[in-house]
Amino acid sequence: MRRQIFNQEQLIESTYNENGDKASEITLSSQLRDIEGSDQKSPLPPYSEVRYSYLYDDGGNWTEETISYRSSPEGAFEPGTKRRRTLRYY
Repeated sequence: MRRQIFNQEQLIESTYNENGDKASEITLSSQLRDIEGSDQKSPLPPYSEVRYSYLYDDGGNWTEETISYRSSPEGAFEPGTKRRRTLRYY
């Protein structure tokens, strides 16, 4: 996906696992042009990568999602957030 907000452009590449859940997302950000009369730099990091891992129940739905991230292609992944959800089947 490519998106532009004012003079910021982001290229986002998402991959999905065999269950259709997001597995990773790499974002490349750049400043398209300087705002005239401003020395303002891009507020976005030029590179970010997020990885998602899941635990699934017997129905194939995720019950726990763990997110890790890094801000350079060579950097180590750091722990992020963990979400849990409870599903009820009727």
